[in-house]
Amino acid sequence: TVFPAHVTFLQENVFERTEDFERLLDGEGPFDLVMSDMAPRTTGTRFTDQARSLELCLEAVEVADRWLKPGGSFIAKIFMGPDFQELALKKHFSTVKTFKPNSSRAESKEIFEVGMGYKGAPEGAAKRAEA
Repeated sequence: TVFPAHVTFLQENVFERTEDFERLLDGEGPFDLVMSDMAPRTTGTRFTDQARSLELCLEAVEVADRWLKPGGSFIAKIFMGPDFQELALKKHFSTVKTFKPNSSRAESKEIFEVGMGYKGAPEGAAKRAEA
Protein backbone atom coordinates (compact mmCIF):
# COMPACT_ATOMS: atom_id res chain seq x y z
CA THR A 1 0.00 0.00 0.00
CA VAL A 2 1.23 3.47 -0.87
CA PHE A 3 0.49 6.27 1.59
CA PRO A 4 0.61 10.05 1.03
CA ALA A 5 3.83 11.81 1.99
CA HIS A 6 2.32 13.18 5.22
CA VAL A 7 1.40 9.66 6.46
CA THR A 8 3.88 7.46 8.31
CA PHE A 9 2.89 3.80 8.55
CA LEU A 10 4.72 1.79 11.21
CA GLN A 11 4.22 -1.84 12.14
CA GLU A 12 5.61 -3.86 15.05
CA ASN A 13 4.45 -6.50 17.51
CA VAL A 14 2.83 -4.28 20.13
CA PHE A 15 3.84 -6.64 22.96
CA GLU A 16 7.46 -6.97 21.78
CA ARG A 17 8.41 -3.48 20.63
CA THR A 18 12.15 -3.30 19.98
CA GLU A 19 14.36 -0.51 21.25
CA ASP A 20 15.02 0.52 17.64
CA PHE A 21 11.29 0.81 16.99
CA GLU A 22 10.68 2.82 20.14
CA ARG A 23 13.57 5.16 19.25
CA LEU A 24 11.96 5.60 15.82
CA LEU A 25 8.66 6.51 17.50
CA ASP A 26 10.46 8.92 19.83
CA GLY A 27 12.09 10.57 16.80
CA GLU A 28 8.97 10.71 14.63
CA GLY A 29 6.41 11.47 17.34
CA PRO A 30 4.38 12.73 18.90
CA PHE A 31 1.59 11.73 16.53
CA ASP A 32 -1.79 13.23 15.59
CA LEU A 33 -3.40 9.79 15.40
CA VAL A 34 -2.80 6.35 16.84
CA MET A 35 -4.85 3.72 15.03
CA SER A 36 -5.07 0.04 15.87
CA ASP A 37 -6.68 -2.55 13.63
CA MET A 38 -5.21 -5.37 15.73
CA ALA A 39 -7.22 -8.50 16.30
CA PRO A 40 -6.26 -11.56 18.30
CA ARG A 41 -5.73 -14.95 16.78
CA THR A 42 -9.22 -16.25 17.47
CA THR A 43 -9.92 -19.48 19.30
CA GLY A 44 -13.66 -19.71 18.67
CA THR A 45 -14.28 -19.23 22.39
CA ARG A 46 -16.03 -15.87 22.65
CA PHE A 47 -14.82 -14.99 26.16
CA THR A 48 -11.18 -15.81 25.34
CA ASP A 49 -11.28 -13.92 22.05
CA GLN A 50 -12.86 -10.86 23.70
CA ALA A 51 -10.30 -10.90 26.53
CA ARG A 52 -7.42 -11.10 24.03
CA SER A 53 -8.93 -8.27 22.01
CA LEU A 54 -9.17 -6.10 25.13
CA GLU A 55 -5.54 -6.85 25.95
CA LEU A 56 -4.50 -5.62 22.48
CA CYS A 57 -6.58 -2.46 22.86
CA LEU A 58 -5.17 -1.69 26.29
CA GLU A 59 -1.69 -1.96 24.83
CA ALA A 60 -2.71 0.37 21.97
CA VAL A 61 -3.88 2.88 24.60
CA GLU A 62 -0.45 2.59 26.27
CA VAL A 63 1.14 3.46 22.91
CA ALA A 64 -1.20 6.47 22.61
CA ASP A 65 -0.35 7.58 26.16
CA ARG A 66 3.31 7.60 25.25
CA TRP A 67 3.28 9.05 21.72
CA LEU A 68 -0.03 10.85 21.00
CA LYS A 69 -0.11 14.66 20.77
CA PRO A 70 -2.41 16.61 23.08
CA GLY A 71 -5.70 16.97 21.21
CA GLY A 72 -4.87 13.92 19.07
CA SER A 73 -7.16 11.06 18.10
CA PHE A 74 -7.24 7.32 18.68
CA ILE A 75 -9.06 4.53 16.83
CA ALA A 76 -9.03 0.89 17.88
CA LYS A 77 -10.90 -2.23 16.85
CA ILE A 78 -12.16 -4.31 19.76
CA PHE A 79 -14.43 -7.30 20.25
CA MET A 80 -17.23 -6.14 22.54
CA GLY A 81 -17.33 -8.19 25.73
CA PRO A 82 -18.04 -8.09 29.45
CA ASP A 83 -14.71 -6.37 30.25
CA PHE A 84 -15.17 -3.67 27.61
CA GLN A 85 -15.43 -0.87 30.19
CA GLU A 86 -11.81 -1.53 31.23
CA LEU A 87 -10.76 0.34 28.10
CA ALA A 88 -11.97 3.56 29.84
CA LEU A 89 -11.15 5.92 26.98
CA LYS A 90 -13.13 8.74 28.60
CA LYS A 91 -10.23 9.14 31.04
CA HIS A 92 -7.91 9.86 28.10
CA PHE A 93 -10.10 11.73 25.57
CA SER A 94 -12.59 14.62 25.54
CA THR A 95 -14.95 12.75 23.19
CA VAL A 96 -15.39 8.99 22.81
CA LYS A 97 -17.59 7.33 20.20
CA THR A 98 -18.36 3.68 19.56
CA PHE A 99 -18.77 2.75 15.92
CA LYS A 100 -19.85 -0.48 14.22
CA PRO A 101 -19.19 -0.32 10.47
CA ASN A 102 -21.95 -1.37 8.09
CA SER A 103 -19.46 -3.81 6.55
CA SER A 104 -19.24 -5.72 9.85
CA ARG A 105 -21.46 -8.81 10.07
CA ALA A 106 -24.49 -8.33 12.32
CA GLU A 107 -23.46 -11.24 14.57
CA SER A 108 -19.87 -9.95 14.88
CA LYS A 109 -18.83 -8.42 18.21
CA GLU A 110 -16.28 -6.24 16.36
CA ILE A 111 -16.63 -2.51 16.98
CA PHE A 112 -14.35 0.50 16.79
CA GLU A 113 -13.69 2.88 19.64
CA VAL A 114 -12.81 6.41 18.59
CA GLY A 115 -11.26 8.88 21.01
CA MET A 116 -10.88 12.54 20.05
CA GLY A 117 -9.24 15.37 21.95
CA TYR A 118 -6.47 13.51 23.77
CA LYS A 119 -6.21 14.90 27.32
CA GLY A 120 -3.16 12.94 28.38
CA ALA A 121 -2.64 9.79 30.38
CA PRO A 122 -4.61 9.46 33.61
CA GLU A 123 -2.52 9.45 36.79
CA GLY A 124 -0.30 6.37 36.85
CA ALA A 125 -0.73 5.42 33.18
CA ALA A 126 2.41 7.25 32.03
CA LYS A 127 4.49 5.41 34.61
CA ARG A 128 3.19 2.05 33.29
CA ALA A 129 3.98 3.07 29.69
CA GLU A 130 7.59 3.90 30.58
CA ALA A 131 8.18 0.77 32.68
